[in-house]
Amino acid sequence: MIGYENQLTFTPEVRSLEAANSKLELQIKEFYEMRSPTHKKDLSGFYATITDIRNKIHARSVENAQMILRVDNARVAADDFKMKLATEANMSMKMEGDVARLRGDLDSFTLTRSDLEMQIEGLKEELVYLRRNHEEEMQLMRTQQCGAVNVDMDCASSVDMSKVLEEMRTQSEGMVTKNQRDAAKWFKSKVEVLQSQITTSTTEVKTSQSQVTDLKRTFQSLEIELHGLL
Repeated sequence: MIGYENQLTFTPEVRSLEAANSKLELQIKEFYEMRSPTHKKDLSGFYATITDIRNKIHARSVENAQMILRVDNARVAADDFKMKLATEANMSMKMEGDVARLRGDLDSFTLTRSDLEMQIEGLKEELVYLRRNHEEEMQLMRTQQCGAVNVDMDCASSVDMSKVLEEMRTQSEGMVTKNQRDAAKWFKSKVEVLQSQITTSTTEVKTSQSQVTDLKRTFQSLEIELHGLL
């Protein structure tokens, strides 16, 4: 009787263990089937992720290539503007040197003009002295010749001498006037040429300085853009 009761109690426990064992065997079977090469897994999600990553990598590679191209172009442009800036600066310095040289020439011509004016004044004073000396000599000759025995002939000779001296005086005055006029004309032409050259050179210097300023501004902008790209 006791053995029968124990058998009844043992039967549900066995069934429970058998059920648990069956469940465990099923889980083990499913586990090995999942690990089996013949088992097909759903990898579509992984493929989609890989494709998306590849597309992003390609897009970023294109962006990097474009960025490198922009950096190279900016560097080339910056180098070009550096060369232009150096060229314009050299031209500006050369023009400023030309202007300084022309101003020096103008100062030299001004000194030459002053020297010529002094020479003209000296010639005028010499002419006045010669004129006065000639008049005194003529007066003396008239007095001496008119007081001689042959008054008519001597006076006539005095008149001829006076005429000769007057002609000499006129010629001297004409030469002085001509020299003065020629010197003034020559100096005026030289000054006009120099002033024209100075005006032209000054204009070119201002234009060159303006171009240099624009090039500097553009170069600074390119440097800022280049630093922003790096």
